Amino acid sequence: MKFFTNLINNSFHKKVYDYVLNRDKLYKIKITSSPSNAKITMNGEEKYFGAYKKGEIINYQVSIEGYSTKEGSITVDNRDVSKNIVLESM
Repeated sequence: MKFFTNLINNSFHKKVYDYVLNRDKLYKIKITSSPSNAKITMNGEEKYFGAYKKGEIINYQVSIEGYSTKEGSITVDNRDVSKNIVLESM
């Protein structure tokens, strides 16, 4: 039993250590849309927010029925990015 407790505790401490080690090296990327209920995908995953390292490229797509789909990419720099995508109705 002690083996499993140590294994879990070490795993938890490693995650905390990794977070503390990388927290100043990760940048928040957030994409919002108009209309607000559009589907947003980032690197193939349906999400609108993420934390990335400098130099990573995030490919995004914003779409909703009745509007033109917009695609683009963001290259992570030394800052957080918040981008609003306005879709045009067809």
